[in-house]
Order: sequence, then C-alpha cells, then structure tokens
Amino acid sequence: MRVERLDAQLLRFPMLASHRDQPDAQMEVLLATVHAGDHWGLGLTFSVQPGGGVAVRALVEHVLRPLVVGQNAYHTERIWAAMYQATHRLGRGIAALAIAAIDMALWDLKARVAGVPLADYLGGCRDRVLAYGSGRSSHQFDVSELVAQARAQRAEGLDGVKIRVGARPLAEDLARVRAVREALGPDARLMVDANERYTLSDALWLAPRLAELGVYWFEEPLDAEHVDAYALLARQSPVPIAVGEHLQSRHAFAAYARQGAAHILQPDVAMLGGVTEFLKIAAVADAAGLPIAPHFLHQFHIHLAAAIPNSLIVEHFPALDFLFLPEERCEVREGYMLVPRRPGFGLTPRPEAVAEYRVP
Repeated sequence: MRVERLDAQLLRFPMLASHRDQPDAQMEVLLATVHAGDHWGLGLTFSVQPGGGVAVRALVEHVLRPLVVGQNAYHTERIWAAMYQATHRLGRGIAALAIAAIDMALWDLKARVAGVPLADYLGGCRDRVLAYGSGRSSHQFDVSELVAQARAQRAEGLDGVKIRVGARPLAEDLARVRAVREALGPDARLMVDANERYTLSDALWLAPRLAELGVYWFEEPLDAEHVDAYALLARQSPVPIAVGEHLQSRHAFAAYARQGAAHILQPDVAMLGGVTEFLKIAAVADAAGLPIAPHFLHQFHIHLAAAIPNSLIVEHFPALDFLFLPEERCEVREGYMLVPRRPGFGLTPRPEAVAEYRVP
C-alpha cells in the first residue's frame, strides 16, 4: 500500500475562553492527511505560539512530503527514521511536531485499512481508561467561576479535575486550590498544573501544602528542561510530580526515568513525533515502573492509553471537539472514557470548520 498523496491544512482559531491566559489567545492546528487508493488517514499537531503552525506546514510541504509520498504506508519505522534524519540538525522543536502529524496519519491509515480502532490495532490492553476534566480553569476566572467549572466537569461523569496555577501569588494560588477541593469533596481526584511557572523554591514550598489538600499530582511546576531540579523536587515532594508535555523524545523521557525526576510521565503524541515515538516512550516508562498520563488531545490519546499496559488516566480537554463530527465525540461513563469503535482514530474533520478557520 503506497502513499499517493500527503495534504497539509493549517487552521487558526481562538482558544477556549475557559483556558486562555490572554483574552485574544489563539491556537494553530495542522491537519495532515495521507491517501492511498480509496483509503486515507488523519494526523494532527498544534501550536499555541503565533507562527508555529506556519513553520510546521512549511516543513511538511517542502521537506517531509517527498520522503513520504511513494513509500509503503506500512513501513512507519522506516518513514519515521527518514523524517528524523532529514530534520535532525534543526533540533526537535517544530520538526517533532511536523513528524508527529504525518506519523499519526500513517498509523490512522493502517488501522482504517484493517477496519479496527487504533487501540485494537496496537494490541489493545483495555476498552476504557479513567478520565479527568481539564481545559476549564483560566487564570482569568475568579474563585466562583473556577469552582463552578470544576463542579460541572464532575457532573459530566469525569473521575477528577485539573486546575491551573502559577499566574498569581503563591498564597492566592493555594487558596484557589483549597476552594476547589472544598467544593468537590475529599474523594474527587484533583490535579494542579503550574505550566512551568514556578521556581524550585516556590515548588518546594507549595508541594507539602498541596499534599495536605489531597492533590493527586503537581504538574510541571518547573521548566521541563531542568531535569536535575525536578529530581531534587521529586525526592522531597509528598505529592507526586507529573511532567512531559514539553518533552519531545524518548531520550528526554529516559533521562527523567533514570534520575527519578518524576512520578508520572505525560507524553503528547502531537508534540513528540507521533505514535511511533509515543510507543517507545511508553516502553521506557514501563521499564522504569512509571505510569503514563497523556497530555491533551483525548480524541487521539484514548487509543494510545488503551493500547499500553502502564496508562494511568487520560485528560479530557474539549478544545478541539468542534473540529470533528459531533457523533465522534468520546463517551465518558462513570469516570471512564470509552475507546471509540470506529476504525483508526475514528475522526473526521468537519468541512465547515476547516473552511472557516483555514489559513491560506
């Protein structure tokens, strides 16, 4: 089965108001579609920094497309290696994003041809995975809005809720976490995400106080490149440390595993090079006894989390739901996200959404 065509479409649209740090924040999404005969597969990557999607599209169209078209679509390892070598001197950055979109599309194509969900195509460990609510905790919210959004997510059947901190003084951040904990009660899973906004001393001060509130994990308190600082924090923190959305290779995750620098790893398939690299990262984590809790993109990650033995939970983040057919939205039941039974990732872009937000 040969790849006959690779299309790349760039979309730009406002981020959800519930997750914006700035009133005019936007997201750029690159949709990659590979075609082979009557079959097609869809991949995706994204950028929340202006111009990121334009750069990724240029890489796909001018550097990577010639390496993919004409190749056997089943040879994902060979194609991935060729794309990696062609972009290696650029560093990971946008190169990993571009590779991810294409690699995801190839895996989607293979599973669609087989007529099975990607979770099953990859081996299938389970048919449902715990899910928590995310993407509804803007720093612009006052405490009452933050609490209302947290309650709404629990009412939708999600197992837990994640809130964001780091844009306010430490004491105020702690008060916001306490308010959500009191509103949800002691049994709901509550995660706290700092988006790399704290210093090590801040994180060391806050971690035991979060533990007193029963926080399930403390996510990305520091810049993800500071592995040594994370190792120190992880040794001292009474609340588990989660990190990974900004790491872009199995080598980066392996460094965290070797140094005991995190308790939970959070790879993002669209940021790190696609399904091929994600599976290797999951294996690295499994060998170290570490769980995987994928970041963002639940529509894609539900399949990967269901296919590996060490998945912990998936992040239900509705930012991109509008891009796909309404009937394809993931079902959540009694705290679990169910694996969709459509072939591949089971996602079809809505033509009207593509037309409205497409960047020429």
